[in-house]
Amino acid sequence: MREAIERSTAEIVAALREAVPHVAVEAVPSIDMPTLVVAREQLLDVAKALRDTPALQFALLVEVTAADYHPADPRFEVVYHFVCVRSEEHTSELQSRFGISYAVF
Repeated sequence: MREAIERSTAEIVAALREAVPHVAVEAVPSIDMPTLVVAREQLLDVAKALRDTPALQFALLVEVTAADYHPADPRFEVVYHFVCVRSEEHTSELQSRFGISYAVF
């Protein structure tokens, strides 16, 4: 499963780098889904690319949460979970989940 996540992460990173080349995208290890870190100033560009890039199609934001790493600096991290929903012959199925996060302060 870990190899599949790493492959999926690499594919997402490659598609994002092509769609938004000005954005710094960092892949981070994860046990259950592809996970990337971007600067909060670039989140909107990345979210639009996730939704609008045909190779990605992460059109559904299913969760926004945060982690508190007190006493670390930055202390907080905001995490967004996106889902790729593809429609084939009028059947929608969840294809993959994706997490993205950024440090707040």
